[in-house]
Amino acid sequence: MGAAALAIGALVFSVLPPFPAVRGSTPLDVMTPLHYQITVFLLFGITVAEIAWEWFSRPNWRSAASYFAQFAVVVGLSLLRLALFIPVSGHCLLLAYFLLRQAITFRGQYTFRLAAGLAIFVQVIIYKWFVWRDAVTPLTGFALGALAWAIGHATGAGRLLHSAQPVRAAGQPT
Repeated sequence: MGAAALAIGALVFSVLPPFPAVRGSTPLDVMTPLHYQITVFLLFGITVAEIAWEWFSRPNWRSAASYFAQFAVVVGLSLLRLALFIPVSGHCLLLAYFLLRQAITFRGQYTFRLAAGLAIFVQVIIYKWFVWRDAVTPLTGFALGALAWAIGHATGAGRLLHSAQPVRAAGQPT
């Protein structure tokens, strides 16, 4: 699902005109590269797949609904900040939420997901801090993403996911 979302993101952003990079709430004279824009779609796709897995594989739909609601808030904030020019990085908002879920909620058991998130984190920080000289939007994005995760974690949202075991292929040792 992550790869499919990445491919869809690449397709969408390859036909749209380039977007200017934004520092704070000010558009810059430089365009955001395609490879920067699409990386977040991998995390988006993985998260959607986790929600779908929770919904269809567990008898308790409340966990999936709660996870979906949390994720909808994160995605909604990411989109709202574009419309209202709020100085928040949407990439960092999703990254903080995703990385905390993978590292703490899932206890780091999905190493590919965690590694992919960390690689995207490095890319985002390089662009935000060193290319675009933007320290504000990454920090506010990470803070809001961490807050969204913390509220969900504290209220027990995704509790079944918290105890989920990695899915193993048939014939693989447990």
